Amino acid sequence: MRIILFLLLSILWFWWVYGLTLALAGAFKTGVARTPIAQYSRQNQPLKFALTVLVQAIFWVGLVFWWLNGLWNFLIKLFD
Repeated sequence: MRIILFLLLSILWFWWVYGLTLALAGAFKTGVARTPIAQYSRQNQPLKFALTVLVQAIFWVGLVFWWLNGLWNFLIKLFD
């Protein structure tokens, strides 16, 4: 039951993070985000730019560590 719950939550987390990444990429591609993002580009407002990049990095690193933690717990239960 815990494995199924882990897989479902992992899929949900991946779907959410991937959706956010695609939405951000789509906004850049269509030009919706070009003007606002240009206002806090690396040169104009480096703190806001860094925070935007940091939020995306936290989501993706969170996904990776979620999976690594689940895999580690699964291996412990399997060989214990």
